[in-house]
Amino acid sequence: MADDPDYPEQPPRRRRRRPRDEDEYDDDEHADDAVATVIPYKNPRALTGYYLGVFGLAPVLGLILAPAAIVLGIMGLRHVNRNPRAKGTAHAIVAIVLGVLGMYNWLCVPLAVVGYFKGALR
Repeated sequence: MADDPDYPEQPPRRRRRRPRDEDEYDDDEHADDAVATVIPYKNPRALTGYYLGVFGLAPVLGLILAPAAIVLGIMGLRHVNRNPRAKGTAHAIVAIVLGVLGMYNWLCVPLAVVGYFKGALR
């Protein structure tokens, strides 16, 4: 058959690649993107600000942690704007919001201390 002029030699057929499922993560990059969506490890400012905001809601701790959460949240948003692959927008926004709520400590703690000492002096 190979010598027959009626049947020209054809190149070997290429194997078809099976289509990949969207949920299948064979590649480390895709797995990293999935993890980075939940935990923005490529944006440590937003992640740290998030945790500082959560712990900044505690009385007295909020005096120090809440302002730091606001600053790190803003820095995290700026980092996301410069590098969108970093992720962490939601964590940065939550850090800012919780930091603002934690700033309530700046009002409550001094009032509680003044009230305590005012009652103790009577």
